[in-house]
Amino acid sequence: MCEIAAAFEDSWRELHRTHPEAVPGCRDAWAPVAYVQTPVTAKPKSTCKAILDFYGALTQRMDLPEMIWQVAASLGDHLPS
Repeated sequence: MCEIAAAFEDSWRELHRTHPEAVPGCRDAWAPVAYVQTPVTAKPKSTCKAILDFYGALTQRMDLPEMIWQVAASLGDHLPS
């Protein structure tokens, strides 16, 4: 399912040519996405951990606010150029 969603997103972005530089001043045209598997009862911390694991970031001894900050930084670092 994750592969299908990712392929759809790639096709949609190519079709609509959404990119931050395409619409000056409109950051909402491009949002980073990470498709990860989480437990059925996923909580914010386990969701953050799954995203950080996807990007290979360390999560040991992080509390939730630190994980949220790291997720935002990781998604921003992996924007396509």
